Amino acid sequence: MKRAHLLDTLDNKNDHLTFFAPNNNAFKRYLDGDEIYYINSYLLEHVLKTNLVDDSEGVVDKDDLKDRCGQLLKMANGKYTRTLCTHNDGYVLYQKGGGNSNNDKPKLIQTDIKVCNGIIHEVDEVILP
Repeated sequence: MKRAHLLDTLDNKNDHLTFFAPNNNAFKRYLDGDEIYYINSYLLEHVLKTNLVDDSEGVVDKDDLKDRCGQLLKMANGKYTRTLCTHNDGYVLYQKGGGNSNNDKPKLIQTDIKVCNGIIHEVDEVILP
Protein backbone atom coordinates (compact mmCIF):
# COMPACT_ATOMS: atom_id res chain seq x y z
CA MET A 1 0.00 0.00 0.00
CA LYS A 2 2.91 2.32 0.71
CA ARG A 3 4.45 1.81 -2.75
CA ALA A 4 1.05 2.37 -4.33
CA HIS A 5 0.59 5.67 -2.46
CA LEU A 6 -2.63 4.41 -0.84
CA LEU A 7 -1.80 4.51 2.88
CA ASP A 8 -3.25 8.00 3.39
CA THR A 9 -6.36 7.11 1.39
CA LEU A 10 -7.03 3.94 3.36
CA ASP A 11 -6.16 5.56 6.68
CA ASN A 12 -8.55 8.51 6.29
CA LYS A 13 -11.01 8.17 9.18
CA ASN A 14 -13.51 10.51 7.47
CA ASP A 15 -14.00 8.32 4.40
CA HIS A 16 -16.47 5.50 4.02
CA LEU A 17 -14.54 3.02 1.89
CA THR A 18 -15.08 -0.40 0.39
CA PHE A 19 -11.95 -2.35 -0.42
CA PHE A 20 -11.80 -5.72 -2.20
CA ALA A 21 -8.60 -6.97 -0.57
CA PRO A 22 -6.77 -9.67 -2.55
CA ASN A 23 -5.47 -12.39 -0.25
CA ASN A 24 -1.82 -13.50 -0.27
CA ASN A 25 -2.42 -16.28 -2.81
CA ALA A 26 -4.12 -13.81 -5.14
CA PHE A 27 -1.05 -11.57 -5.04
CA LYS A 28 1.28 -14.52 -5.61
CA ARG A 29 -0.65 -15.45 -8.76
CA TYR A 30 -0.74 -11.82 -9.91
CA LEU A 31 3.02 -11.41 -9.39
CA ASP A 32 3.70 -14.73 -11.15
CA GLY A 33 6.94 -15.32 -9.28
CA ASP A 34 8.14 -11.71 -9.30
CA GLU A 35 8.78 -9.75 -6.14
CA ILE A 36 6.37 -6.88 -5.55
CA TYR A 37 9.16 -4.29 -5.59
CA TYR A 38 9.81 -5.13 -9.27
CA ILE A 39 6.38 -3.83 -10.26
CA ASN A 40 6.17 -0.18 -11.29
CA SER A 41 4.54 1.71 -8.39
CA TYR A 42 2.16 3.58 -10.74
CA LEU A 43 0.96 0.31 -12.26
CA LEU A 44 0.55 -1.12 -8.77
CA GLU A 45 -1.43 1.94 -7.70
CA HIS A 46 -3.71 1.66 -10.77
CA VAL A 47 -4.32 -2.03 -10.11
CA LEU A 48 -4.99 -1.57 -6.40
CA LYS A 49 -7.37 1.32 -7.10
CA THR A 50 -9.33 -1.15 -9.21
CA ASN A 51 -9.87 -3.02 -5.93
CA LEU A 52 -11.05 0.12 -4.09
CA VAL A 53 -14.59 1.38 -4.66
CA ASP A 54 -14.91 5.05 -5.62
CA ASP A 55 -15.97 7.08 -2.58
CA SER A 56 -19.05 8.36 -4.44
CA GLU A 57 -20.45 4.82 -4.18
CA GLY A 58 -20.09 4.79 -0.37
CA VAL A 59 -19.81 1.60 1.64
CA VAL A 60 -20.97 -1.44 -0.35
CA ASP A 61 -21.71 -4.45 1.85
CA LYS A 62 -22.58 -8.03 0.89
CA ASP A 63 -26.32 -7.32 0.74
CA ASP A 64 -25.69 -4.31 -1.53
CA LEU A 65 -23.59 -6.51 -3.82
CA LYS A 66 -26.35 -9.14 -3.98
CA ASP A 67 -28.78 -6.40 -5.04
CA ARG A 68 -26.30 -5.28 -7.73
CA CYS A 69 -25.82 -8.63 -9.50
CA GLY A 70 -24.85 -7.95 -13.10
CA GLN A 71 -24.36 -4.23 -12.50
CA LEU A 72 -21.27 -2.05 -12.74
CA LEU A 73 -19.48 -0.54 -9.75
CA LYS A 74 -17.21 2.51 -10.12
CA MET A 75 -13.73 2.04 -8.69
CA ALA A 76 -11.22 4.60 -7.33
CA ASN A 77 -9.24 4.70 -10.61
CA GLY A 78 -12.37 5.63 -12.60
CA LYS A 79 -12.70 2.13 -14.12
CA TYR A 80 -15.72 -0.08 -13.60
CA THR A 81 -16.01 -3.62 -12.31
CA ARG A 82 -19.04 -5.89 -12.54
CA THR A 83 -20.72 -7.70 -9.67
CA LEU A 84 -21.50 -11.30 -10.64
CA CYS A 85 -23.54 -13.81 -8.69
CA THR A 86 -24.02 -17.57 -8.99
CA HIS A 87 -26.46 -19.81 -7.21
CA ASN A 88 -25.06 -23.28 -8.03
CA ASP A 89 -23.46 -24.30 -4.72
CA GLY A 90 -25.06 -21.70 -2.53
CA TYR A 91 -24.83 -17.99 -3.17
CA VAL A 92 -21.42 -16.90 -4.51
CA LEU A 93 -20.37 -13.32 -5.28
CA TYR A 94 -17.64 -12.15 -7.67
CA GLN A 95 -16.29 -8.71 -8.53
CA LYS A 96 -14.79 -8.86 -12.02
CA GLY A 97 -12.56 -6.22 -13.58
CA GLY A 98 -12.08 -5.72 -17.30
CA GLY A 99 -8.71 -7.48 -17.13
CA ASN A 100 -10.04 -10.62 -15.44
CA SER A 101 -11.11 -13.54 -17.59
CA ASN A 102 -14.17 -15.59 -16.75
CA ASN A 103 -11.78 -18.27 -15.45
CA ASP A 104 -10.07 -15.95 -12.97
CA LYS A 105 -12.90 -13.72 -11.83
CA PRO A 106 -12.29 -12.61 -8.22
CA LYS A 107 -14.51 -14.52 -5.81
CA LEU A 108 -15.47 -12.97 -2.49
CA ILE A 109 -14.10 -15.27 0.20
CA GLN A 110 -14.93 -13.27 3.30
CA THR A 111 -17.28 -10.31 3.35
CA ASP A 112 -18.28 -7.38 5.50
CA ILE A 113 -15.08 -7.08 7.52
CA LYS A 114 -15.74 -3.85 9.39
CA VAL A 115 -12.93 -1.31 9.77
CA CYS A 116 -13.02 2.19 11.26
CA ASN A 117 -13.64 3.89 7.90
CA GLY A 118 -15.57 1.31 5.90
CA ILE A 119 -15.62 -2.32 4.95
CA ILE A 120 -13.30 -4.94 3.45
CA HIS A 121 -14.18 -7.94 1.30
CA GLU A 122 -11.46 -10.57 0.84
CA VAL A 123 -11.13 -11.80 -2.75
CA ASP A 124 -9.17 -14.75 -4.16
CA GLU A 125 -7.88 -12.90 -7.27
CA VAL A 126 -6.59 -9.40 -7.87
CA ILE A 127 -9.26 -7.31 -9.61
CA LEU A 128 -7.58 -6.15 -12.83
CA PRO A 129 -8.42 -2.98 -14.79
